[in-house]
Amino acid sequence: MGDVEKERRQFLKGAAVGTGGIVVAAIADATTGAQADTTAPVPRTGYRMTRHIRDYYNKARF
Repeated sequence: MGDVEKERRQFLKGAAVGTGGIVVAAIADATTGAQADTTAPVPRTGYRMTRHIRDYYNKARF
């Protein structure tokens, strides 16, 4: 095996280990992030019939 091939193999091994570490870190962050979010949800006002919506409905009638 040549030196270039050995270096290439070492590089690919390092890239695989590094990628695996990034995936594990992302998964761990995603699971802890969901638990750490303790803010109260913002209440929604829901659907409101405003003037511009009523005008749209009136124009869209057949």
